[in-house]
Amino acid sequence: MALDPRIAELEEHLAGWERRRRWRTGLATLVPVGVAAGLGWLAQDRIGRSEAELGRTLDRLEVTAPGSGGMPARLAALEGELRALRPLPAELARQEAGRQEVAARLEQADQERRTLAARLAEAEAALAAARNEAGQAAARADA
Repeated sequence: MALDPRIAELEEHLAGWERRRRWRTGLATLVPVGVAAGLGWLAQDRIGRSEAELGRTLDRLEVTAPGSGGMPARLAALEGELRALRPLPAELARQEAGRQEVAARLEQADQERRTLAARLAEAEAALAAARNEAGQAAARADA
């Protein structure tokens, strides 16, 4: 009978150990599940905010999709519009080159106009001088 108290003590110790093992196993199972659930909630919240912001941006850009396709259809419509805009920088560069050429020709024409205006002023001055001289010569001839 000396073993009975020892066996009871060992059984009690074993039962306590089993309880702690179940507790540790439960925590080891629940902690990763809880962390995964928390991360999932955070990701869903972030996705929801991103979708809302994207929706507001598409509204500001006035992007609409035919039918009621929702966000994927609106993004596809935006992609189509962006593809249509891609050739515009090259077209803009060509237009800018043409504008610079026209500006150069305009500057050249303006320079010619200034030169001709100066020559006209010289010719008018010479004409006035010739008329004055002719008038003086006519006055001398009459006198």
